[in-house]
Amino acid sequence: MSKRVDRLKARILANIKDGVPGFSESLPSLREQTQIFNETHHVVNIALKELEEEDVIRCIPYKGYKVVAQFAKPAAAAPSGESGVIHVLVMENLVWQIEFWCRCIRKFEEMQPNCKVRPYFIAEKKAISALLKNMNGGSVVLIGDLAKIDGEVATLIPRPEIARVSGAPLPEDDLLDGVLEPLDAFSMPYQIQPPLLFCRKAAGAAKYDPDAGYEKFLDWVAQSYGGNSLAPLNMPLMFDSLGLEGIYTLSREQIGKKLKLLLKLAGKMKEHDLLHLGLPEGMASDMKMLASGQLQCTIRGSYCAGAANFPKSADEITIQPPPREQDGRLIQHVCRMAIAGTSCNALTAEFFRFILGRDVQMQIMKDGLGISPCRSILSEAVKAAGDFAYDIDSVIKYVVKESRKASSHGLPARDGKLYLECANFLIDELMIPVLSGKLDPARKGLPAELAERLVEIGERSHQDRRDRNLRDYFMRNI
Repeated sequence: MSKRVDRLKARILANIKDGVPGFSESLPSLREQTQIFNETHHVVNIALKELEEEDVIRCIPYKGYKVVAQFAKPAAAAPSGESGVIHVLVMENLVWQIEFWCRCIRKFEEMQPNCKVRPYFIAEKKAISALLKNMNGGSVVLIGDLAKIDGEVATLIPRPEIARVSGAPLPEDDLLDGVLEPLDAFSMPYQIQPPLLFCRKAAGAAKYDPDAGYEKFLDWVAQSYGGNSLAPLNMPLMFDSLGLEGIYTLSREQIGKKLKLLLKLAGKMKEHDLLHLGLPEGMASDMKMLASGQLQCTIRGSYCAGAANFPKSADEITIQPPPREQDGRLIQHVCRMAIAGTSCNALTAEFFRFILGRDVQMQIMKDGLGISPCRSILSEAVKAAGDFAYDIDSVIKYVVKESRKASSHGLPARDGKLYLECANFLIDELMIPVLSGKLDPARKGLPAELAERLVEIGERSHQDRRDRNLRDYFMRNI
């Protein structure tokens, strides 16, 4: 424990002496430092108490920790550059996303006539790193998939520093449950892209109940639209909603029960010839075919209504929650925003807050790009449901329900590699053979065979993880 405290004290002291943003004159809160340093509340608290005893910092009631004058250092000056210019890196490359951000930038420049926003639309990781290196530490707003950011190339500004520079707190308390990463003190969610069902409105279509599960959903598709109507299913999404995300943690009996259901579903898809296998390759081809009437239903793992020029064509298309089983779990993709650089200036912080504001957040939803993570804005959207070209109310209710479910669900956090291994195994060994007619869904004993092999995959991975955890433990405590 003492070694962990000593290492943490050294890191805090180095940040103070170097004038790192957020540590130059005052320190982030105790909770925020647990996120910044990925340490426990207890270790951070001891380190701060010892630094206070050493007269490096001083705790001021209701104001937090302040750096003692002799150690205080002005924040690092912003690298020289063009005055009044904000650099914005958008890590999204879809046409409708780029068009949306261009409109946002024009709106901000109208609000700030003395300011110029310089956007960069780059989605490839190496190109992103090259751009940030060329910025030489200048402030850059990052929008999109922050996993593409190389931590050795870019220094991210802590949220408390962005709030301090902007002169107002960020809307952290207004966010839905589970969308603010517990160990991330450097970013804010601005958008949720939930998995959803998109389907053409059909006269006489039966009532759709997402809680009835996948078997009833397939019956509904066959009854409402007939054969060749459903886009090839997003299999990982389907497995999630069947409760298969944590399949390797279940008993053999539980796995066998789920596999029997999966066999039944594959047989029903084949019996009714539901899958439309003639989709062309290309980004969002299913959405484009849906808009043109060549396809009737598609389930997507992200909210990309913009791909089909929604909401203009939404008078013919409805957007609803996807089918799910009672013990299923659907992973909602959360888009995040951060600021990189050796300092944060007021204009950059103001643009950051602008993206989180009501106007941009409402437009994200009206353009069919996603759902705001802010409760107050969602409540406003529900009250103004008539302003939307699709059933925003049911979509928001689903998103809110799933965000709460994700934060309290008993399943372990997704192990990406293991999950993919299980999903690929089920696709190769069960779904494709049934759909291609090479495997009879009525074959006896098959679920038991597959259950054994899935358990083996999980047990092997758990052993690997246990070994890794032991190594991590010893590395942190020696």
